Amino acid sequence: MKPERPDFIIKPRILLSLEAQQAFKAKTLALFVAAIGFLAVLGCFTYSAPSLAPATAPHAALGVSSLLKAGSYTALRMGVALCAATVFAGAYAVAVHGNRYLRLALKPLHDVIQAMPALVLFFLVVIVGRSVVSPGIAQSDGVILFTLTMALFGRLASSFHHSLKTLPADLEELAQSLNLTTWQKFWKIECPSSFPVLVLNASLAMAEAWFALLCMEGFFAGANSRDMVSGVGAFAHAAAMQHSVWGVVEAALVVVIVLIVYDQLLFRPLIAWSTRFQMTATMPDDVAEPWFLRFLRRNRFFESFAEQQRKAWHQFSMLPLGGRVLQHGDKWPYTQPNADKLIRLGLKVASVVFCLAGVVFAILFSVKTYSLHTYGHIALSGSASLARVLAMLVLCSLFWVPIAVYIGRKPKVARPILNVVYYLSLFPANIFYPLFAFGFVACHVSANVWVAPILLLGGQFVVFSAVVEGMLAFPASLLDVGKNFQVQGWLLWRKMLLPGIWPYYIVGLSVASASAWNAIMAVEVMSWGNAPLTVFGLGAYVQNTINNGEISAAALAVSTLVLLIMLLNLLVWQPLTRSLCRALKITDEAH
Repeated sequence: MKPERPDFIIKPRILLSLEAQQAFKAKTLALFVAAIGFLAVLGCFTYSAPSLAPATAPHAALGVSSLLKAGSYTALRMGVALCAATVFAGAYAVAVHGNRYLRLALKPLHDVIQAMPALVLFFLVVIVGRSVVSPGIAQSDGVILFTLTMALFGRLASSFHHSLKTLPADLEELAQSLNLTTWQKFWKIECPSSFPVLVLNASLAMAEAWFALLCMEGFFAGANSRDMVSGVGAFAHAAAMQHSVWGVVEAALVVVIVLIVYDQLLFRPLIAWSTRFQMTATMPDDVAEPWFLRFLRRNRFFESFAEQQRKAWHQFSMLPLGGRVLQHGDKWPYTQPNADKLIRLGLKVASVVFCLAGVVFAILFSVKTYSLHTYGHIALSGSASLARVLAMLVLCSLFWVPIAVYIGRKPKVARPILNVVYYLSLFPANIFYPLFAFGFVACHVSANVWVAPILLLGGQFVVFSAVVEGMLAFPASLLDVGKNFQVQGWLLWRKMLLPGIWPYYIVGLSVASASAWNAIMAVEVMSWGNAPLTVFGLGAYVQNTINNGEISAAALAVSTLVLLIMLLNLLVWQPLTRSLCRALKITDEAH
């Protein structure tokens, strides 16, 4: 009989990433193809929109007051989007968990949003907005907030839904024994048990959210005066337009301050406080009580305020709303199996009709609107962007995996380094893109050559931290056995190290790939002064067509980009993550 291999301990961040990667399915691709068709119908009514590129670029003030105002606007936008995404994620999770018909309708839509990088979603929203709404600051702020909310929603909703599905049986029995209603069960049992995973997922999604927020602010800063918004991204763009290196550095310093404030005053206290709701010891052992949480607990005013809120919360959560929780084996009364089958069949038929109609509309509009030259140009641009992303992943693997393995074998050194890398991964690297553009202009070098190394600034920390966590979880006894048998060199890597870190490496690589698609949308169009440095690629094509008001061409480019990303997920990352989930015994019946 073949002996069983000892299981490896998978840390929470890696486990969450694996669960999130299981959500994508081929039906998601079909739904997006249908959405492309209806986007094409929208383009039939609006072939072009007003140009976003101003005739004379307005010069924003670069003073300290403007910088503080920009930082407050950026922090406020992130806070509003985070609150809205949490509310939407909770509503989605409850709807999908409690109604199988809503699950059939909403789950593929959520999968599309989750598979889409934030900036790609942003340009889709801009395309639709330019087709139906006139430009303005209110519309620009609305586009930014909607995109940021949906990007965070895609990450939070899956974790919330997964927590509701995997509620421990003991808690189910507790709700039944207390005769709780569905309302009371949600607020007293389901919501607290989901809170730790929800907070952790929110903290993991912040890196992409900060990157996208600064890019969106900078994009509208380069638009005409009707669309200009205030924010750190807009401030950095204005500094680049005015050839101010110090202005870009000041913007980066403000970003650091905002990140520290969010981390120290929001996420670290929430993560530490949420440990009281843990059913299993999945949090790291070295989590200490943050100073801000300790300060709040010792503050008398806050303690009295919190006590009043607890009483109000108890009354709110114990409202006798909803039906009683059913005992095990009970069924809802008045169930009609035939009606249930008819409803499910109707939903499936409607989905097929929707997809077929979308495909027909897309084909008809494409034949009518685009030329072969446009298709060829977009195909070459997409190939160039894909090549840059793959080059970034290869460079990142060759450089950081050996270093991460070496550091991960020394836990006392690895843990402090991981804390530093966490902050580095949060920092949006696109704030420094104007400085790279300045270097290219000053040194007279081609930006096409150096785009792939610039992409490393974001994804490298994800791969590095994932591999280090894999080495920290590697059984020390196996390393001792290899050392005793003098296993060295390539044999050590092939037989021990690579199999041990493989799950972590694949997850880190897939997350880095997603962040690279975000970065490619920003790095292909950098600017210093009035001369933008445009790199040949799909991201540059999308921005140029939107700035020129060519909505139909921009729609085709963005649709091609999303299809490319989804096919990469379907053909590469999805099989890899599913094999890892099978090997690590991670199951998800709802998928």
